[in-house]
Amino acid sequence: MRYASIKAAIMIAAGTLGLCLYFAACDGKKPNEPDEPKDYVVYFQDGATFNTYYAFHPLTGMLDSFTLPPEHRWDMAVSTDGKTLFIPEPTTVAVVDIESETVLDRLPYKANGGVAVSPDGELVAVLGEDLHILKTSDFSVVFHDTVKVGQGRFSTDSKTFYCGAGGAYKLTLDTGFAVTRKVFSDGGVSSIIPSRDETKWFLYLYAGWYQSWFEVYDVTSDSIIYRESLVPGTGDIEITPDGRYLFYTNPGNMLSWRGPDSLFVFDIDKNRRYRSIPAFVFNDSGDTLDRSPDEMTMTPDGRWLVMAGGADGVGGLVAFDVEKMEIYWTATLMNPYVHVSSLTCQNSP
Repeated sequence: MRYASIKAAIMIAAGTLGLCLYFAACDGKKPNEPDEPKDYVVYFQDGATFNTYYAFHPLTGMLDSFTLPPEHRWDMAVSTDGKTLFIPEPTTVAVVDIESETVLDRLPYKANGGVAVSPDGELVAVLGEDLHILKTSDFSVVFHDTVKVGQGRFSTDSKTFYCGAGGAYKLTLDTGFAVTRKVFSDGGVSSIIPSRDETKWFLYLYAGWYQSWFEVYDVTSDSIIYRESLVPGTGDIEITPDGRYLFYTNPGNMLSWRGPDSLFVFDIDKNRRYRSIPAFVFNDSGDTLDRSPDEMTMTPDGRWLVMAGGADGVGGLVAFDVEKMEIYWTATLMNPYVHVSSLTCQNSP
């Protein structure tokens, strides 16, 4: 790919150190030795422009910028194999081959609620004023509903689709496209993630500019089994692929006051907050975050959680080592300040 490189020293030092720690003692792979970490690429947009995109390599700390023809407007997604970007434009979704930077197709749907790709790579959901589920093989429509939806997520087995539609919206894909809707009293569903067995729903509920809730809904008992007030809220949630931990943020936004400078970790089995990780950090390069983490994405191996930082993602990028439960890389992006938005990574090895 023809990147315009911005690999500044502040972005390389910590990443290079992390790379050395992983490989310094390795002269060759031994029997039963774990596979070396794979460098899954995390893509994001600069929300301050319409054609600027970035590729971040968590394993090495390298960050590249590049431009593409599509003028992005809402949350994009990367294909399961990591080769294609689905980029919402004003009235269409551009399908872009990453390596050649070529627009392969334009899907005739407005995705002002974002795009989501199934873990098996066979389906793509286009969210907005309507919901469209398409086959990735030929982009034919397999399901359509005239309901306003946003922030969608497929189940681990790709047989169910969840999204926010005021309340929670669940679509069963393998048994006749049955729709289940559930309203929650504490607010509208901003984000929803099912547990691996889909017996629990993890909810980020929006109750206003200065109030959100993180809640766990138990499907079997039809009850909320965990509830936490988030002030000012309006953050994000993300789950590890093994279903062990869930992460949530509480950044506030430009119209509210500053949120806490922490990333919160939820222990799913114990149904309680596990840790609060300070994110206002200094690394060897002197980089800092000026605000709490905001939007997040997870690499498919569950090793790296990559986050936007700063007010509404302006100016900050953070990589969190899930295995060590610590932030290992931060950068302040100034070009001038980059508005980090629409973080996405392929969702299956």
